[in-house]
Amino acid sequence: MRHLIIITLSIIIFSCNPKTSEEYNAEAELLEQEGKFDQAIPLLDKAIEKDPNNLYALTNRAVDKTIIKDYNGAINDYSLIISIDSNNVLAYLNRGRNKIRIEQYYEATKDFDLALLKKISFIDTFKSKSPKEAMKMTKEIMKMSEFSATTEEILFSRGRALFEIDSLNSALNDFNNCIKMNYSLSDCYYWRAFVYINGGMRLKGCEDLHKSHELGDSFAMQEINKYCVSK
Repeated sequence: MRHLIIITLSIIIFSCNPKTSEEYNAEAELLEQEGKFDQAIPLLDKAIEKDPNNLYALTNRAVDKTIIKDYNGAINDYSLIISIDSNNVLAYLNRGRNKIRIEQYYEATKDFDLALLKKISFIDTFKSKSPKEAMKMTKEIMKMSEFSATTEEILFSRGRALFEIDSLNSALNDFNNCIKMNYSLSDCYYWRAFVYINGGMRLKGCEDLHKSHELGDSFAMQEINKYCVSK
């Protein structure tokens, strides 16, 4: 009889809460549009409780946690995503970015390496398929496009982390490649400047800081005054 009561109560509770994981996620996204990220997270908790494999809800929650500066919480969510989808380029990239925020620079570089590896591996796999086989990969392509990132984004973030661990040559290569691809030039020149300055090439660093300033970087002038003005 006791078991019957418990089962009956469970049915009543479930019937009073018929919302799907997708519906909770949609409600959370409305709050996010209003900038109410801390209020969106409990709804995303419910979405994930309903469906632990809901990548959209997990990604939204990770982003929200990043915005409210719960970086460790965001890292945990991106790790959950990777455990579900080991080819999720965006999760590797964003997990690495959050590791930079908590100064886990070496660990961050490993995430960026994996993001590039997964991206390149998927592209190579797709190219190796016959047209007929490639057509069957529509679902995988759609998922990759939704949870992907550009090569430039990954290289820039990796360059940041490499700079922090004094891998100056590797950081320089990443920033050079980003500049060749016209990615976020003011930021790339800004950070490449510090690679040059830390590597003993102050003149080149100052040239980059001036370029960054000309492109609108709001912090560059402060660094120009610090490193490039004769006293």
